[in-house]
Amino acid sequence: MAPDRSGTAGPATSVAERPGASPAVVETCRQEMARAGLSTRSPEARVSALVAGVLGGAAGAGDVAAVVSHLVGWGPLQELLDRPDVEEIWWNDPSRIYYAVAGATRLSNVVLSDGEAEAMVLRAVTATGRRVDVARPFADTDLPDGSRLHVVIPPVTPRHWAVNIRRYILRPTGLTDLVARDTLTRAAADVLERAVAAGANVVVSGGTNSGKTTLLNTLLSAAPAHRLVTCEEVRELRLPLADWVALQTRDAGVEGTGAVGLRDLVREALRMRPDRIVVGEVRGPEALDLLLAMNCGIPAAATVHARSAGDALDRLIGLPLLAAPNIAAGFVTRTAASCVDVVVHLGVAADGVRRVRQIATVAPGHERPVVGCLFADEGDGLRRGAAPEPGEWSA
Repeated sequence: MAPDRSGTAGPATSVAERPGASPAVVETCRQEMARAGLSTRSPEARVSALVAGVLGGAAGAGDVAAVVSHLVGWGPLQELLDRPDVEEIWWNDPSRIYYAVAGATRLSNVVLSDGEAEAMVLRAVTATGRRVDVARPFADTDLPDGSRLHVVIPPVTPRHWAVNIRRYILRPTGLTDLVARDTLTRAAADVLERAVAAGANVVVSGGTNSGKTTLLNTLLSAAPAHRLVTCEEVRELRLPLADWVALQTRDAGVEGTGAVGLRDLVREALRMRPDRIVVGEVRGPEALDLLLAMNCGIPAAATVHARSAGDALDRLIGLPLLAAPNIAAGFVTRTAASCVDVVVHLGVAADGVRRVRQIATVAPGHERPVVGCLFADEGDGLRRGAAPEPGEWSA
């Protein structure tokens, strides 16, 4: 299906066509910034004052803002980033920039050169302490507004940089907000609130962009006021908690040393007196450390990519086997069955709304964990299943 062009972000333009934000003016201001000891991390007010001085009294506020956006922001993309309804922005070629609104793909009229796009992305990546170059042609990092930036560069891509900016425009303050948005029913929300309050180990599953982080963030916000330690590759969780430690992985330096992985973070989190440990996304051998933490009696939560609640449990059983060749599958299966309490699975409906499709309990079985259906959506809405709610949740 061809992307919709409705609601595009203004006429097709590039930096060179914008009055007051020509490449020559931008470069002059960049040189003046260097002389003044300013950088892309400097307060925007100081950069704006410098730009206003360079442009002179005849320049309007719009001209100053346009230049500042090129120096420390996203230039022509800033208009899209400022829109509250834009969920994601991406491009495979900077002359064709796409964005999503309510799950629908649209083609914007913003046109960038390779140089413009690369300069903006490099500025954003280096400002977070990450790097992207031929030796490491991938970068995944968070932006100041909480958005997630992912970039892949040649020679991994054929010619242009491939860039995704995923924004988190939905910031629910509680499960009641998700009920109002038809993500789940009030009855299901009440069960999940009781599970979290009782210290249940929760796994949130779903496909890409199905709302896993949003739901996990909301569930954790409803947790008792305890000490929480989160472990993420990119900081996506935003929690209104006072006693919260947010840990993030680190890439290796130029020398190939100094990397900090998710397994390192989970092990360190165990030493930080946590009341709950959270792994933002489980994709590899860190699943073993997560299960071991659960097995120690520390409540935990995580997200995982999966096609169903049962598939999510299978992945949590399979991924720990990547940690070492001597990990016994039977041990992992028994640990997962005894430690994981509930799996919440999300999907994206045809209308673009992200909804809870399954809420399942997990219990030990003879050879495999027993997955019980608390709630399921078979196409007619989320309805109560046959599995009973564990008594300790409502105790």
